[in-house]
Amino acid sequence: MGISERLRSWDEIAENISQGDLNFDRTQKVADIYRDHRRQLAKEWLDLNSYIKHRYLKYPYSTKIVSEVDDSGNIEEYEKKYVSPDAEYRGKRIVMAENEFPYAFSPEISHKVIWSVDDLCAEDYRQFVNREYSEEDYDIMVFVNPVNLKSVRGVHHGHALIRRNGAWKE
Repeated sequence: MGISERLRSWDEIAENISQGDLNFDRTQKVADIYRDHRRQLAKEWLDLNSYIKHRYLKYPYSTKIVSEVDDSGNIEEYEKKYVSPDAEYRGKRIVMAENEFPYAFSPEISHKVIWSVDDLCAEDYRQFVNREYSEEDYDIMVFVNPVNLKSVRGVHHGHALIRRNGAWKE
């Protein structure tokens, strides 16, 4: 993930997506907040995937004691939460949420993440987004990052960029 000092416009993003260039950056401020958030999660959760599965898809979590060596070489034990590989989700199969750590896009663009129990294609994610956002009222772009660009690799998800029709004219 890179850092961008410039916010990308809707047209720039559309061109990138059409060319298969999905390597989007965050602003320094958002990148710093994201890094701090991941540090905090690491204190409580065994891994980021478990946190996402529990928070958005309502998978139940378990706890276990893990040992870590601190900077002084001392072994410390911590209780950490994790979602077992055989855990069954308790929520919806697919959930859309505002991206808490959005890419560096113009402010009129709402960046959503669609978390899913199932591996879906961009068109499946688009159909889900269209249930809430009509293309008569909103401009919508949907994409799925390739594995090498995903910061969360263990939970299926896609991205939706949404803006109200005519938002760029205001």
